[in-house]
Order: sequence, then C-alpha cells, then structure tokens
Amino acid sequence: MTTTQSNSVQRPAPVSATVLAYHRISERPLPAGTWVTPDQLASHLDRLLAVGCRPLAPFDLSATGCVEIPDAAISLSVEGLAAVPAFLITFDDGTEDLYRYRAVLAARGVTGVVFVPADLIGRCNRWEWPVPGRKTHHLTADQLGSLVQQGWEVGLHGRTHCDLTRLADAGLRAELTDGRRRLADDLGVPVRWLSYPYGRVDERVAAAALDAGLTAGFTLGTVVGNVPAPMARPRRPVYCIDTSADLVAKVSDPAGATLAGRWQFWKEGASHAVGRWSGGWKRQPAVGKRS
Repeated sequence: MTTTQSNSVQRPAPVSATVLAYHRISERPLPAGTWVTPDQLASHLDRLLAVGCRPLAPFDLSATGCVEIPDAAISLSVEGLAAVPAFLITFDDGTEDLYRYRAVLAARGVTGVVFVPADLIGRCNRWEWPVPGRKTHHLTADQLGSLVQQGWEVGLHGRTHCDLTRLADAGLRAELTDGRRRLADDLGVPVRWLSYPYGRVDERVAAAALDAGLTAGFTLGTVVGNVPAPMARPRRPVYCIDTSADLVAKVSDPAGATLAGRWQFWKEGASHAVGRWSGGWKRQPAVGKRS
C-alpha cells in the first residue's frame, strides 16, 4: 500500500537577517555618535545571543548580499516553526580600534565585514573634523590580513571616503574601479561588496559600482529610490545611544511592525543626520561636474 505524504507538513520559514552597521569602538566619547564602548559592544552581542538571535558570518551571504544558508531556519517550538532572527555585523571606515577590541567579538564567535577606504590603509583619518590631541588611525594591511584569517571579509568603502554622489564620472571610476583593484591587490583577497560613504547612493553610483565589479552595495537605513536591490542592501546603524534592548528591537523587528521597531527607525534617521555632519560630510567640496 502506498502512503501519501500530507501536504500540510510545516516547513521551516526562511531566516530574517538584519545587517548592523557599527563604526568606531572607543573608551572615550567621539565627536560623532557613530561609536560604542567595548562594554556596550559586548552587551549588545550578549543580549542578542541570549534571546536566540543567530550571528551570521560573511560566507553565509551570497555574492549579492542575500542570506544563503540551507539550514538557516530552526524550529523554535514543537507547536510551530518560526524564522530565527539573524544578524550580520559590519564595521565602516576600517579604523584600528576594531583590531584592538577584536577579542570582544571573537569570544562570542562573531565575525563580520569591515569596509575600508582603499587609499587610507595604515594611514590617519583625513575626512572627520580633527580633535586636538587625537589621531584616528586606519587598519594596516597586516591587521586586515589577520582579521581575514579569523573569518572576516574586507569590503570597499571608496578610495578616500568621499561622497560618491558628488563626484564627476572620472572621479567616481577612480573611487570604485581603482579603489577595488588596489584593495584586492594590497590584501590579496577578493573584494565583492561596497559600503557607500555617508550612506549616500543614487542610480549613477550604483551603476558605476556594478561596472567596477562589485556585486552588492550596503546603505545606512532603508532602500534608496530606484537603485537595484543588490546595490542597496539596507543596514541598521548602531550609535552610542543604543542599548542592548535597542539592538534586539533592530534585529527582531527589522520591518518596524511594533512601536519599539518604529522608534528605532526614527532614532536612526535623526542620529544619522547628526553623524553625517559631524563626521565631516560638509568638509568635502564637489569634485568636478557630473556628466
């Protein structure tokens, strides 16, 4: 006798993944709000792990930045299956504090993506408002190589961390095509992803990124205009004012369906505006005329 399998069997739901965007790790306050203390970072990760959120590694994502894990969804209860909230950690700017505090992430089994301005490897920061008595150093090639060996991926953050939307076509090609080639050559690793400096992107910038051989672009906040989805992967920015409960809200409610989730979106928008200005955005002149 042949037994017919019921079509009512529940199958695992796909994982919901939130990409988190950190910048700096600092014991002392910095001019922009785009920093957290080492203790804050540890608290964020501990709370996310404690409530069952799953950390993703760069290899869990496809070339276009989509989650690609066969067993990504796990049964949370016998009565029903639910998607497991997951998160990927990213760091913009590639400053040396990520290397200094790498043990905070390694102790919790967390790796991620660090986005680096290709021309500034091993050099001092050039775009932020200067703070007397303090210099911001970028990761060296050796430090980046060590992170890669630990499971991190290196992505492009332009050549010089300038606003790509304000560049002429020649300057845009230099930032993306030349920047990607230099980063790959200096580190000896493939470079497939881009984080837009200041989170600013338009259709022209996205097209130039694709022409440069980059396969995914990461923004800050939500999707931008008519930019194709692979080149406008949204991230949730993390600031010094974010608590561990805020991180749980970002990851467990990425669509902002709850009041707590909507509050996070509002707070991120206001914080990003402040951070962009205090992070040196207005110091940059437009380079040439856009074609």
